[in-house]
Amino acid sequence: MGFNCVRLPFSGDICNIDRTVSDGAINFTLNEDLIGKTAIQVLDQIIQYFNQKKIWIILDHHRCYAGDGADGSPIAENYGLNQWKNSWSFMVNRYSNLEFMLGADLHNEPYRLEWETWAAYAEDAANEIHAITPHLLIFVEGVGRYGSSSYW
Repeated sequence: MGFNCVRLPFSGDICNIDRTVSDGAINFTLNEDLIGKTAIQVLDQIIQYFNQKKIWIILDHHRCYAGDGADGSPIAENYGLNQWKNSWSFMVNRYSNLEFMLGADLHNEPYRLEWETWAAYAEDAANEIHAITPHLLIFVEGVGRYGSSSYW
């Protein structure tokens, strides 16, 4: 189809080896090779496929917990700042050796945060990611408001 890059969303709660796939998330009749796989093993197969096809990958911390839509912050109840950064460490340690791993979108639409807070979070997480994998591009999305102005 001509594209060469994919922004691949993940939820922070996938960053462990035991999390199972949510009921109904996969049609196992069409995807028999995914039967019995954990959520991270399914993601492994997707990422390996993109890498094999020479499609650049940008990992996107889309939500703290699996679900629909944007949650507006990289932290939530029972998912603190350290857990968010640990999720990134888990992901870059797992995938940074792949030839077509391009970057890290630190968090999707952090609209609930003020810029100063988000900038500090982003810089801290980016420094930790680069300590593990210095070649990754870091993507920092903007916040929903700056002062009294809305950017939505």
